[in-house]
Amino acid sequence: MPAENNLINVEALGKAKSIDFANKLGVGLTKLFEALAIQNKIPMNVGSALKQYRFKVEDSEKPNGDVAEGDVIPLTKVTREQVDITELQFAKYRKSTSAEAIQAHGYDLAINQTDNEMIKYVQKKFRAKFFGTLKSAIENEERTNKAKLSAKNLQGALSKGRANLSVLLDDEITPIAFVNPNDTAEYLANGFINSTGAQFGVNLLTPYVGVKIVEFADVPQGEVWMTVAENLNVAYANPRGELARAFAFSTDATGFVGVLHDIQPQRLTSDTIYASAISMFPENIDAVIKVTIKADEVSNLPS
Repeated sequence: MPAENNLINVEALGKAKSIDFANKLGVGLTKLFEALAIQNKIPMNVGSALKQYRFKVEDSEKPNGDVAEGDVIPLTKVTREQVDITELQFAKYRKSTSAEAIQAHGYDLAINQTDNEMIKYVQKKFRAKFFGTLKSAIENEERTNKAKLSAKNLQGALSKGRANLSVLLDDEITPIAFVNPNDTAEYLANGFINSTGAQFGVNLLTPYVGVKIVEFADVPQGEVWMTVAENLNVAYANPRGELARAFAFSTDATGFVGVLHDIQPQRLTSDTIYASAISMFPENIDAVIKVTIKADEVSNLPS
């Protein structure tokens, strides 16, 4: 006897679950990109080159610009030099749950809750990779922006970092600061705060110093890492492309991630498979800076 029409079977539930999993991951990534005001989202193929640069300025024969009337103005040379190159690659994760685990602990704990933990794990890995690219940019010996910045508190660090980026880029910029939550708490607990009551917490500093502040524990306490939104790129390969012809991945609306739930009857296991090729990285390494917070710092600049 054939199955009834519109029967809700294991395959249908697996597909719906994969879509939900993909959407949760996609929403998390989208919120992060929106928080950082990132506009440069670039679809690519896996294996595409991700390049990072620095800008180098070579003085002319008259570095001070003191050219006599009628003389030929010598050239100042500005070059963009490639300093690093990586490839866009897949990140793949798989979780398998046995029939015994489902029977012993129930479907919700064995599948749903462990799926949620896997989402957190994947998001944490993505953040760690991103902050790894920021750290590499800060520590790159080929940098031309070699300023050593420090301030006595968080407000001073944000001010000096914004000034450095403004002078370096000399353009309309959207400064972003990555701050350890403990440094934020320290400043809010002990710093001077003037508020109209319209804003609270770390948002009090954003309009005052002109910097968007994002808290992450990935940043070491006592350091503020800064860049600008215009310097951050997101490269990704859409799993709905050629890959979808071979694998029945469910994807979120953005096409950032692909998820597949699959039953393995020969093993009596339920598998959750995640795959994405997405990378967030700074293009100009000189536009990634670090400001150290030193409580005993003395400066003539406001801090």
